[in-house]
Amino acid sequence: MALKRNHRFKSSPASVFLAISSNRSAGKLLPCVLVGADSDAHGYQPTSADMKAVAAADLVIANGLGFDGWIQNLAKTAKFKGKLVTASKGVAPRTLLEAESESDEHHGDHDHEGLLDPHAWQDLRNGQIYVEN
Repeated sequence: MALKRNHRFKSSPASVFLAISSNRSAGKLLPCVLVGADSDAHGYQPTSADMKAVAAADLVIANGLGFDGWIQNLAKTAKFKGKLVTASKGVAPRTLLEAESESDEHHGDHDHEGLLDPHAWQDLRNGQIYVEN
């Protein structure tokens, strides 16, 4: 997510980062969601509009944990000069095996054993760390 002071934005209310950043910034920063609710951040391909939004931003928030690895390259390509925050810094992520065993969701014939679950905000203890970051 890229944020710029005093600019209009279009975003999805479903975004976890939108909710956190809007509440934490108390209206001082206006969010611009790069990956909307209908997109998959894991393999997202940034657009030229994303590059412009990041270049103009004061702050970029990345999830980390391999969720949005493309954001580093985007920030570099856009010559981003602001602050890049990794929201998951300091969390204790679960492995995907742990996360899947706690849900009824089945992921087909692929195996996630041993991989970090990049959706760390789903654990409320980690969500608090996201807010603090």
